[in-house]
Amino acid sequence: MNVDERIRSALESDAAETAHGDPMGSGSAMKKGRRRRTTKRVGAAAAVVAGFVGSVLLASSVAQQPATEAPSSTFPVTTVVEDVEVATAPSTTLPTTEVVEPAVVEPVAPITGLEWHQIAPDGIDPIGTGITGLVSGGDRFLYIDGSSRTVHSSFDGLKWTSVRIDGSIGGMFGFVAWHDTVVGFGCGGASSSGGQIAPSAGCVSVIHPDGTASRRSFDGNIDDVGIGQSGIVVIVANHHDEDGLSYASEDQVAWNLTGRDINEIDVFDVADGVLHVEYDDQVADYVLSELGYAGFGEPSRSGWFSRDGVEWIPITDLPAATSWRLVGTEDGFVGISGGLVWHSSNGLDWRELGGSPGFESLLGRWKGGAVLAAETGSIRYASGIGIKESPLATTGLVNPLESASGNVGLVIVAIEGETLDLNQILYSPRGEEWISTSTPPEMLDIDLNISVWHLPVEAVATDANVMLLLNQDIEGEDRTKLIWFLGTPISD
Repeated sequence: MNVDERIRSALESDAAETAHGDPMGSGSAMKKGRRRRTTKRVGAAAAVVAGFVGSVLLASSVAQQPATEAPSSTFPVTTVVEDVEVATAPSTTLPTTEVVEPAVVEPVAPITGLEWHQIAPDGIDPIGTGITGLVSGGDRFLYIDGSSRTVHSSFDGLKWTSVRIDGSIGGMFGFVAWHDTVVGFGCGGASSSGGQIAPSAGCVSVIHPDGTASRRSFDGNIDDVGIGQSGIVVIVANHHDEDGLSYASEDQVAWNLTGRDINEIDVFDVADGVLHVEYDDQVADYVLSELGYAGFGEPSRSGWFSRDGVEWIPITDLPAATSWRLVGTEDGFVGISGGLVWHSSNGLDWRELGGSPGFESLLGRWKGGAVLAAETGSIRYASGIGIKESPLATTGLVNPLESASGNVGLVIVAIEGETLDLNQILYSPRGEEWISTSTPPEMLDIDLNISVWHLPVEAVATDANVMLLLNQDIEGEDRTKLIWFLGTPISD
């Protein structure tokens, strides 16, 4: 008997029992309960399976279920299909997205000038003696005190920290810095030995963040030094040419050859490498090359590069052969030499940006490049992109005493006689216009020390503030009193 026949027989038997009564009382209810359970399970299974494999597959599956032999009993035999466990499908409901309102950007008030405050930095001797220097590291002020062999640094000009210098900084007359690394440069000049005057070696001292100093000597005077993100570049005015002949001053040669000061020599002429002199009824001719001299022309230049201030490599193709002015920036180096503006992204490879007629000095680094200044008061901006063709605002000051530049802006300082003149401190936050800063009276009453050893005013700008260091004259002493003023931008 197949499955269909068995189901038909069971239905007929059930109908007969219903017609004649239930001999077992509750047996009928039990059989109905089983049939209902079977029907529900088959229906539920069919519905679930149909959702995945289709109704055709369901009919085939049910028809092929193996039959179960019925026991010897009057109960009809029913086929039970077990429940099918189905994995729950992932929800397709999108998560709720929180709507964030755009932030309200308050308009930035334009900067209208600088406000000056006199300060007295802790830990810094108020009397300046020996080698000193105030410089900007871009993000901070640095003050080098050679007498105490200390580097003081401050981000805001108010709170200062100090590091002792471990190494030689003797003979330094200039300083530059990048963040917390300072480079001093100097030495050079001339020395006397055996009655002869010879040029002395130029030197550089790199003061590292921990205070250790690395010193390097060069065969020539230091033209200029630049330090930036890429490293350090030193430009040297060579003492000797490629043939080993010495570049020397007329004073040195006159003394070495005649034992007299050049002012005591009646005739001192050079033609075709021959020096002709006449003094005290004596006449003499000297072939300079035979005496080891290259002549009195412009000495050649050489360049050196270092990433860490310890290891140095020569710049093999340094352009131009005249004096350099150099500044290091975030994007390499900008220099002026031979009437041209030059740029290098790595300190080794240089390219010409264009001519710089009349632009003979650098105010300093500014906004990733450098600011060029002319004696007429006109300024331009130069970077790796090129020279800004349209000039920035003209300062109106002829031959200003001191200048500074930083991301906070540009500052020009001039003096009248031996004191600061009113309205002679100009400030430009963007280089588009100049603002006369409100100079406090206590700044104007200072008698400045005017000497070859001290700048009467040192101006330094960082990313946030400006610092003026005034060297006040101490009568009868070779020392100065340091007067500090901090300039902070003000806006309406």
